[in-house]
Amino acid sequence: MSTTAATGGGHTASAKSATGSVRTASATDGDETRAVPASPLPPTAPAAPGRLTRTALVAGPLALVAYGAIRLLSERGVPSAGWTAGHLAMLAGVLLFVPVMLHLYRAAPAGRRVPAVVALVVGLLGLLATAAQAVIDLVAGFTADDRPAMVEIFQQVKSVPGVEPVVYGIVPPLFFLGLTALTGLAATSVRTRVLTVGAMVLGAVLMAVNLDFLSLGGLCLLLGLVPFLLRGRAGTLPRTH
Repeated sequence: MSTTAATGGGHTASAKSATGSVRTASATDGDETRAVPASPLPPTAPAAPGRLTRTALVAGPLALVAYGAIRLLSERGVPSAGWTAGHLAMLAGVLLFVPVMLHLYRAAPAGRRVPAVVALVVGLLGLLATAAQAVIDLVAGFTADDRPAMVEIFQQVKSVPGVEPVVYGIVPPLFFLGLTALTGLAATSVRTRVLTVGAMVLGAVLMAVNLDFLSLGGLCLLLGLVPFLLRGRAGTLPRTH
């Protein structure tokens, strides 16, 4: 509590600390005293996403769209320019989701920070495994001369203990699980939260069910991330009931 007094004009003002909810002021003229309430302090606006985050929110999903399109238009399973370009797009798209997931974590309400941490860790583990897949595919494409040589390289890699379950098995889907969970936690107050979370879930399911749906899945992810691109924090949008 802080108090300021001036005796020259018979004027007294008092204000509560910044953590209080009400400020009051009083003015005295002779025997008359009047109390004038002051407006409460406005809430602090959340920080807008930085340039890297804004870029990643768009470029990440679009890179996956590009990967899906290149994959459909190129000869599959053979060393080629299409194989290399597609997997470079995949690797770039996956890595761009690192700042995206960090932004979604920061956008989650303070009361849900613990599940947000869990979702972030789970998602990053899946992201690293998926990125490892892209790196292995790129190396195989660069070093092999034909399809049988590529198959032999993949067999050698998968024969290493732990590689197949970690890089190709249960860990990569955690990327979509963590990403979807983070979006749900961060979008609890978004007016379009049903559409947002639904788009993320649909995109994850499409890409998990069939790689031919990669481009459609990437577009769904982009749709689900649009509210976070438009606002510094999705939770600042009006709540619906």
